Amino acid sequence: MWAFGWAWWTAAAALAGDRHALLVAIGDYGYDPGWADLASARDVELLRSVLERHAFAPERVTVLRDAAATREGILGALAALETRVRPGDHVWFHYSGHGQQIADDANDEGDGYDEALVAYGAPVRGEAGYTGAAHLRDDDLGNALASLRRTLGAAGSLVVTLDSCHSGTATRGELRSRGGAPPIGGPGPKAAAGEGSDFLASADAGGAVGDRALAPLVVISAAQASQPSKEVYGADSQPVGALSFALANALTDERPLRTWSGVFDRVRGQMAELALSQRPSLEGPGGLVLFDGEELRTPPYATVTSVGAGTVQIGAGQLAGMAVGSRVEIHAAGAASPQPATRMGTGEIVAATPTTATVALALDGPFAVGDLRSGRVFLTAEAAGGPALTIRLALDGPRRAAWATALAKLPLVGVVDGPADLTLAPDGPDEVLRRPDADEALSRAPAARAPDASTLWGAIQQLAFGALARSIELTGAAHELKVELLPSTLSPEGDCTPTGAPPLAGPLVVGDGDAFQVRLTNVGTQQSHLTVLYVDGRGQVQQLLPQPGLPPEVLAPNRQLVVQCVAVQGEEREVVEQFKVFATRVPVDLGPVLGWASLASRGGGSPLQQLLEQAGTGTRGLRPAAVVQEGFTTEITATVRARGEAP
Repeated sequence: MWAFGWAWWTAAAALAGDRHALLVAIGDYGYDPGWADLASARDVELLRSVLERHAFAPERVTVLRDAAATREGILGALAALETRVRPGDHVWFHYSGHGQQIADDANDEGDGYDEALVAYGAPVRGEAGYTGAAHLRDDDLGNALASLRRTLGAAGSLVVTLDSCHSGTATRGELRSRGGAPPIGGPGPKAAAGEGSDFLASADAGGAVGDRALAPLVVISAAQASQPSKEVYGADSQPVGALSFALANALTDERPLRTWSGVFDRVRGQMAELALSQRPSLEGPGGLVLFDGEELRTPPYATVTSVGAGTVQIGAGQLAGMAVGSRVEIHAAGAASPQPATRMGTGEIVAATPTTATVALALDGPFAVGDLRSGRVFLTAEAAGGPALTIRLALDGPRRAAWATALAKLPLVGVVDGPADLTLAPDGPDEVLRRPDADEALSRAPAARAPDASTLWGAIQQLAFGALARSIELTGAAHELKVELLPSTLSPEGDCTPTGAPPLAGPLVVGDGDAFQVRLTNVGTQQSHLTVLYVDGRGQVQQLLPQPGLPPEVLAPNRQLVVQCVAVQGEEREVVEQFKVFATRVPVDLGPVLGWASLASRGGGSPLQQLLEQAGTGTRGLRPAAVVQEGFTTEITATVRARGEAP
């Protein structure tokens, strides 16, 4: 997704306790060549900077890396952490590394296997008689965390995030899997199965042990118990854990967050784009308030952290949308918006990390270092990134050259030799378009046809348009929307009647015959023009509201609108689908992006409409940063069960 963001400001919050974190990251499994090395060090880089921005003091953030992260090392670090925390404190435990299953030894697993973290020193394949002594089983981790929760007490909290596989299912494609080895041992007796990662399924999610209250526990896992977890490519095209990357983006988002279910919603929406083959899970009280009542908002400027010769360092970087080539203005202290009267100079970002950037400045006049150090840096134009959709051509000779020449005409599509969103490959007399992590073909056509006359051509265009539409993020709070799915029944005549059940919440899993209405509430301060997109499991996009050719829908503040009744049809395989909602200051035409002819210049030259027109016509260069203030976007992501799969 495009990330628009600048400096962080934390709303006043009365903290009842301190914040602590333990980050475990194993990237170098050099002791056993059976375990592939991982990019876990980058996970730590992302998450440690995020924690610091959420008021975690550096001395309270412990990192356990590689050879130090043995089973005993991890349990010892948790025990040491327990000696440092007090009742009412808040703890975040994160693990990045491989995961594996081992034969259940306590008869408490629905599939007969314990989930386990592959601690440093744990073998890929256990020799005869190996019972998992070097692995960290879910039961043992759960016991250690239960002890920590007793110390934290009911006023504290514990959040666990696991960026690893939880099964032995091997993965296909080009991205590395955080697991993939077969289970060790045969399955034990099976207990009742439940939804979720199963990693801490046996841990008590609340209540008390004896007369000691437990801190609430929230667990966010990268994948379900039966799924692999992958690495993806981050903002700087380097590998990183899919969950870690999505968490970092969610926790550096400009829109306010109050609960862990809100964090998870954003994580799940982003992972639906990053790693379609895996489904993250949320277990425990998702309504738990984020870090004891903190609500984050982002004013549209970055702060200056240091001043050099012709440059300034700012406290925002790639995670906040500050990419190399973006244009900025520096204004006097106290400036609420970039106005000519307060401007001290203009600049371009010449270097950026995930959380910092260097700006080369051209000053409008002589200014003291103190003036620059207290200045505010406003983004005026974001550097255009790469294509919305990348394709690897697994073709030979003239056919590859023909496709490369044809695809060069599509501005949203880029042909790459390495990892890509799609692969175009021969299959007998046909050519097929696939995602790298799926066997199923998205589209196929006879190879004898010219590329721009093939049905694959239209499929690629639609997928590229959909990828761009999904990536647009607007954060203007004046246009904030609340989106709810209302359980309903659909009659044979097409009448849709709400059942009266509460709106669907939490990780949504729907299947054949389920129906619901989409209810939109304008909780912002201005009237908004509404657009609702539906993204199916193949990545194709349909516009539900407004229908092409009809006037745009307008919703006043504190008013509601029910969009329509949506009936679910089970897919042949499990897929992730999404509703994306735009609320904008002026009506916009998504035609240039979604692939149909522009209906009219309804945007009136607004920055967002300029962006859409540029994307549709292939204009490269800079994106107008003002689009972030024009409106608001949000999404609801749901997993659609495969046809015939039990609820």
